[in-house]
Amino acid sequence: MRVRLLTVLALICVSCQSHPSATVSHVVICWLKSPGDEAARQRIIDASQDLRKIPGVVSVTAGHPIPSTRPVVDSSYDVGIIITFRDEAALRAYETNSIHVKARNEILRPLTAKLVIYDFDAAKKEADAAVASAPGHGSADRSSSAAVTKP
Repeated sequence: MRVRLLTVLALICVSCQSHPSATVSHVVICWLKSPGDEAARQRIIDASQDLRKIPGVVSVTAGHPIPSTRPVVDSSYDVGIIITFRDEAALRAYETNSIHVKARNEILRPLTAKLVIYDFDAAKKEADAAVASAPGHGSADRSSSAAVTKP
């Protein structure tokens, strides 16, 4: 689990660097009911692009894992999606947006056996790190929120 979290956090950092005004990343890791089903994988990737239409969404990136023999890389999932938001309020609004609800109910739930979701606020973490590195301050909280759900 720690290796998976570190891998996802690295992806999040890369995502936020390409959009400096965006602060929140929403990472969705999907395991299909039929592992390796290329048509199902592509349906999820295609549907994720519609999420760009949601207010507050800065970018959407989706794809399949790159196979690896490295023990620190978890490539057991079928699809990874990173959605970058303007801020936490945009993430909260996304949760009930009709485009997201439709994608979740009509694509994700029918096709996935398991989802792992990570939400990460890069700006907050950067601010915490700056405070923590200042003289007289302790280390910053480096936690993120993660949820494992069954669709």
